[in-house]
Amino acid sequence: MFFSLRNRLFLVFTCLLTIPFIILSIIIPSWFTTIIEEQTEDLTVGMMDQYALYIDSITTQAEDLGKQVLVNNTTQEWLKLVKQGTANEESLLLKTQLNQLLSSMMINNSHEMSISVQLNDGTGTWGNNPSLPETGWFQDFNQNKQPFVKSHIDPFQQSQEMRSRKVNSYILPLVDTNTLFSSGIIKVNIPSAMLETAINKITIGQNGRAYLLNQQGTNVLSGKIATPNEILEYSLAQITNNDNQEGLVEAAYQMRSILFFFKSSQ
Repeated sequence: MFFSLRNRLFLVFTCLLTIPFIILSIIIPSWFTTIIEEQTEDLTVGMMDQYALYIDSITTQAEDLGKQVLVNNTTQEWLKLVKQGTANEESLLLKTQLNQLLSSMMINNSHEMSISVQLNDGTGTWGNNPSLPETGWFQDFNQNKQPFVKSHIDPFQQSQEMRSRKVNSYILPLVDTNTLFSSGIIKVNIPSAMLETAINKITIGQNGRAYLLNQQGTNVLSGKIATPNEILEYSLAQITNNDNQEGLVEAAYQMRSILFFFKSSQ
């Protein structure tokens, strides 16, 4: 009776229904996972590209402001008088004119950037800072040769409001255009909150986060990095050894697969 026509048909139809269902139950989740990963990758790369363009526009403006201050006649004349140790009405007048120049640039730029000029001994346009060589951001600039320094508080700015908020800065050596001898720095401050607001809009799945890191793996903005250090170090090593300006690094951690999307920026 087992090999009757009815049982054979039942067995055949059971196989025809069960086997494809089992195969599809294996293939479809994997297929959906692949599609979701591809969509996540495309969306993430697109948002990172937009943020990179935003960052590049801000850093380019900061560089332009610094160069404008450097080549300005008022800046060069003030630098010469200060180096000569001349403290008279002419030097005070030049400092006032330099401050007016910096204030004008601050008002006319679209990103609320502030600018200061400081000599190596701490003499500055918005106040003197004798401990400048020991200041964290200044050491970061000197030791790592990094013109864009991480978020910090700068008490030597034009207004009290600016002195109490965190800023990222572009540092340009203050050189005499005739001798090319460096005597200090030009510091262009960018509000950190503006950069943080933009990067927080980058959403990567449910648990993904976006960070702006320097070459040492330190967060350029405020806040801590949630990624475990060993995974971060591994990813940075892979990125450093990679000639591509953008890409994807995959790492395993605690039975999970972690994807790192990266894009290089100045």
